[in-house]
Amino acid sequence: VTLLFLYLLKPFFFPLFWAVVIAGVFRPLYRRINGKLHRPNLSTLILFMMIALIVLLPAGIIGKMAFNESVRLYAALAPDTQNMDQSLHRFIDTISGNSVLRLLNIEKAVVVSKATEVAQGIVSFILSHLKSLTQNTLGLLVKFAIMLYALFFLIRDGDRFLQTVIRHLPMGMGRETFLYERFIATARSTLKVTLI
Repeated sequence: VTLLFLYLLKPFFFPLFWAVVIAGVFRPLYRRINGKLHRPNLSTLILFMMIALIVLLPAGIIGKMAFNESVRLYAALAPDTQNMDQSLHRFIDTISGNSVLRLLNIEKAVVVSKATEVAQGIVSFILSHLKSLTQNTLGLLVKFAIMLYALFFLIRDGDRFLQTVIRHLPMGMGRETFLYERFIATARSTLKVTLI
C-alpha cells in the first residue's frame, strides 16, 4: 500500500520537494514572527507575503521579461504575411532569370511546390509545439498551486511533520536531525547565491 501510495504521488514529488525546501529555509523566520504574534495562521500568511516578495515576485518578473523578449524576437523574425506572396514570386522570378540557374532547368512549379511543403512543415511544427507548450504551462500552474498549498501547511505545522518523519526513519542517534540541518543549510546557501 505504501509503494502504491508513493507511485500515486510520483507526479507531485517535484512541487512537494520545493515546498519542503522553501519551508525549511524560511522556518527560522516563521518562528520569529510566530514568537511575537502567537497566531500560527496569521504568522504563516505574513511569511507567505514575504516569500512572494523575496522569491516569487523576482521569478515572475524574470519569467515575464523572458516571455516578452521571446515574443519580440518572434515578431522580428516572423515574415510579413502580406508581402510573403510577393516575396515568393520575386524569388521565383530571380531564380528563373538567373543564367546560371537556367542551366539547372529549375521549373517554377517545382519551386512553388517545395516552398509550399516548407511552409506546411513550419506551420505543423509550430502547431505541434504550441500544443505541448500549452499543456506544459497548465501542468506547471497545477504543480505551482500544489506547491503553495503544501507550503502553507509545511510552514505552519513543519515541526510536527519533521518530528513524525524523524520518528519513522530508522537511522537513530540523531542522524536524521543532523541530515536535515545539513540539507537546509545547503539549500539556504544555494538560494542565497541564486538570489544574489
